[in-house]
Formats: sequence, C-alpha cells, structure tokens
Amino acid sequence: MSSLAVNADRCVHQQIAGAACTGCVDACPRGAWRMRDSGLVFDDENCDDCGLCVAACSTEALTLPAPVFLIRTQPSRCGLIACECAVAVPPEGASAGHAACLYALAPGWLWRQADARRVESIVAATGDCAMCPRGSAGGDWHRQWSVVAQARGQGRPAPALQIVEPRTWQALASATEETVPTRRAFFRRLARPTHAETDTDVPLSSSRQWLIEQLAGAGHAPLWEVKLDETRCSACLSCARLCPTQALQVAAADAGNAGDHQFVIDMARCIGCGLCMAVCDSAALTVPAGGASTRACVLRRLRLHQQACQACGTPFHRLPRPASDAAPQGALCRACEHGRLVQHNRIVQTGRPARSPP
Repeated sequence: MSSLAVNADRCVHQQIAGAACTGCVDACPRGAWRMRDSGLVFDDENCDDCGLCVAACSTEALTLPAPVFLIRTQPSRCGLIACECAVAVPPEGASAGHAACLYALAPGWLWRQADARRVESIVAATGDCAMCPRGSAGGDWHRQWSVVAQARGQGRPAPALQIVEPRTWQALASATEETVPTRRAFFRRLARPTHAETDTDVPLSSSRQWLIEQLAGAGHAPLWEVKLDETRCSACLSCARLCPTQALQVAAADAGNAGDHQFVIDMARCIGCGLCMAVCDSAALTVPAGGASTRACVLRRLRLHQQACQACGTPFHRLPRPASDAAPQGALCRACEHGRLVQHNRIVQTGRPARSPP
C-alpha cells in the first residue's frame, strides 16, 4: 500500500475546473496517476512510492514520509547529508539515506533539510540516469538546483552538492565513530533523527514556495514563468486573486494616481502551478516558448485604469492600450461587452441583454 498523502484542497484541479496541470501524471514512471475526463485518478497498486510526483507537484498537494538520511554534523555547520539512489545501491545493500530516485528529493526540500540540520553539503551516489526510466525527471531538477547553486555563490546558506561513485558512498556509509575516534567530538552517524531534528523535520514535498522565499531578492532567473500578452488582457484580475504566491497581484498605485492600481508581475515568486492560465478566458497568459527565461527576473508594474461601466455602472479596471493599437478603449465592463444574460424573472433588464442562456 502506498504511503503517498494527498491534500485535495491544495490540488489545482480542486481549485479550478479545467486546470491543465499534469505534473503528477507526467512524472509517474508506472502510470499510477492518470488524467481522465472525470479528473485525476490514482492507482494505489501501481505506486511504488518513488516520490517523483511529489517533487513535481507545484502546490505541495502530495507528500511522502521523509527519508532517514545518513547525517554527519559539525558545530561549525560543515557537516553533510548523504543519500543514494536505488540504481547506485540496490535495496538489499541500502542503508540510511536510501531513496528510490534522487530526483524525488526536490532542491527546495533538500535545502530546507540542510538548513534545519545546520549542514553545508549534500553528498549523493547516483546510477546511470540515462538507463533509468525515472531519469527523465532530471531536467527540471537540475534547473532548480542551478539556481540554488547560484544563491550559494552569492553567500546564502544554500547547501553544496557533490556527486560520488557508489563505492565512495559505501565507504562513507560504513565509517562509524568507532573507526574514526579522533573525530568523535565532531562527527556522528545518525540512524534516526534526534528529537530536535524531528521537530524541524517535514514530509517529503516539492517545497517550491519555501524555495522562492529563500531566493527573494537574489536576482535569479525565473524557475517557472508565464508571459502576459497585454493586448489580450481584459484586466479581470482573476489570475491575481488565485495566485497562491502573489507572483501576480494588485497593488496600490504610485502617489498622484488616485483611484488607480497597479498590476504587479513578479516571476521570481512563480511556482508554475498554472492556475493563472487556467482561469484566463482571453488566453493572455501563456508559458514562454522554450521555457523559463535564463535572464534575471524583472519586476513589472502595469498601471490599471479604474472606471465605471457606462451600461451597468459597475467599477472595473483596464490596462492602458499600446499607442500603436487603433482599437478604441472600451467603456463597458467585460460582462456588458460580451452581453449580459436575459433575466427572465425581471421586468427591467440590467445592461444590454444580448443573448439568452442555453
């Protein structure tokens, strides 16, 4: 029986009908997750708890019990966390630190564990990912880790990563305090976390929100990104209301622009959940061709003009049109532009009843 825990309230498919996220489906090498017309389906019998779907879940709706690491610590925060994959070290020879696939240990979650245990290094023994059916998950993992490494280069307490051969790992795993008595005061092998570490331990998850919080202000390239087409945007602001990390948000305008607001786009805070694209009915938000940009994130602030609809009087926002756009600036809210429904129980209709309900 699978140990996978599902928090349905965090899943994007629970938050909005028609969400296009297939992260767990694409990540699963055994077909335990499937997308059907009725929604997501999980086959417990096909799941081997590899954790790849957990690392791929942007909103952390999926979690697994945290693996027990082989940990060596030092008071000066120079210790390490060691882990191995099933290809590098077969399960029968596994010890603490064994994981079905290291790509299930999301970079944000690894950084979080290193920070909680006050260690600076992560040592991992891997097999040949090219020969492993789980190896296709490496693209996004390496992209996330490159940003973590960049943060470490800027002096942040991010861990360093060292990949070693299986035989090096086995020598590390077999070393004990008794075989290295002169370092007994500095190193120790933990078969189980201490009480203090248990208090700070968290289940295995993608930890994307924790990661972007640690990277705040680092000037890094976006880990995930959406692109706004201003000519399509109706400024309904549904995306800003749904965004779980405020990568898209509405803020007060600068002084002197009373009544107006700003539509703020901060891709440094994007976790790639896709909720904004799912709710956008004008297809103004898309994933950039070729994936996320390699350049540092740029905070964008677009002024929102607030006005009242000439038909129904409802306040609404508009983005300023480009100077080259010959289309007139409408004075109707989005509902009146598309035609309000005929309300058969009223003698006086609101706005312009342009169509009847199906």
